[in-house]
Amino acid sequence: MKGRAWLNLGLVVLLTVLALIAWFKPSQPPPAKNLLTALHSGAINSVRIQRAKQPTLEFEQQNRQWNLISPMQTSGNDVRIGALLNLATKASDTHYNAAKLKLAKYGRAKPQISVTLSARRFAFGDMNPVDSRCSVSVGNTIPLISDDPVDLETADAAAYVTPKVIPSRSKINALALPNVELTRAEDGQWTSSPDKILQVKIEALIENWYEAQGYQLTAHEKAVD
Repeated sequence: MKGRAWLNLGLVVLLTVLALIAWFKPSQPPPAKNLLTALHSGAINSVRIQRAKQPTLEFEQQNRQWNLISPMQTSGNDVRIGALLNLATKASDTHYNAAKLKLAKYGRAKPQISVTLSARRFAFGDMNPVDSRCSVSVGNTIPLISDDPVDLETADAAAYVTPKVIPSRSKINALALPNVELTRAEDGQWTSSPDKILQVKIEALIENWYEAQGYQLTAHEKAVD
């Protein structure tokens, strides 16, 4: 057998051996990820956001609806509040014992932002500029998480208000438009004045009002007489 043929045969044998090693070698388990808490988001009925440069925001869940109760009282933004609730079950593959760290190094000496879910408090520290992970203390541990809720430091109260034009669970009984007025009867049927609009078109219009959302909300001071 010529030298080149032996070389090719040797390469085939080597590749076969490597393939068998890869096949029978037990796979390595992925790094363990620890949840920040064992708290289930469905068990949370109150949320508090405390920030050094912004008013404290407080929310309560009533009849499965989240409401902003301080510094104003109105329906809450389910998307933003849901992001806060996700903190309870966020995973982290790196965590430290708070007692063994120099807290000031991680912005933990005086945390500027904290979120309390029911009775569980999460205090946020600095974000690592290299891997964009943020330290957040939970009890005596400091896990690192990949991200934190959007605009947690700067968002004002209006950002946590529902953008819906018609608040959830509200019911429209009348609607006055420039050229027509709509009224709901006791049997649920709609009438229009002038009487020109079909029932199915009225119902579609009302449904659109239920789904309508604002693009931007801004808090304003009540005018003083």
